Amino acid sequence: VYDPAAKLLRLLVQLPPCEASRHHVGVLRRLPQFGSLPRILDVVQRDHECHLLLQWIHGIDLGDYLSRVREQKVARPCPYEAIRIFRGLAHGLLQLHQYAQLIHADIEPENLLISRKPCHLSLIDFGSAWQIEAGYPGHPGDGISPVYAAPELHEQVGRIDVRSDQFSVAVVLYELLTGQVPFDGLGGQAGKLSYAGE
Repeated sequence: VYDPAAKLLRLLVQLPPCEASRHHVGVLRRLPQFGSLPRILDVVQRDHECHLLLQWIHGIDLGDYLSRVREQKVARPCPYEAIRIFRGLAHGLLQLHQYAQLIHADIEPENLLISRKPCHLSLIDFGSAWQIEAGYPGHPGDGISPVYAAPELHEQVGRIDVRSDQFSVAVVLYELLTGQVPFDGLGGQAGKLSYAGE
């Protein structure tokens, strides 16, 4: 949606009227209103639908960018630049954890937008996020990316906290630097209990 008054693009999202949608809106309302996180500009709730107007974040998803790098269509960022944009992401994640008291729980390249001028990473898709004080909801399949999810999310055992997001971000950084996923492509699956006896 183009906003002529602000001369900016906005993102209009329609959600069904259900508990998951109310949870999603609640998570987005808690996001810090600074940095490179999505911002809610307006919410319209009716009997049968919920419309969110969000700030548009320019860029392509990091998964698409990494595919282009592998196909040699674009150059891989040098290590210095990769660490610089990673530091910005790490700072945003710290704000998400400490200020908003939220865990994203689904950090993977497809949920990160890489923009140009200046080059930085923006975290998107908070559908699996949850409030730290509420405890892990444990819905099967939520935030479980086979490669990027931390081992405790795969097994849903032990304490699941901000370290799960930190693990996922570290896997993304490794891939950004090397072009490969750590642990021979297993990522977070390398720590699954099912691999212990193999």
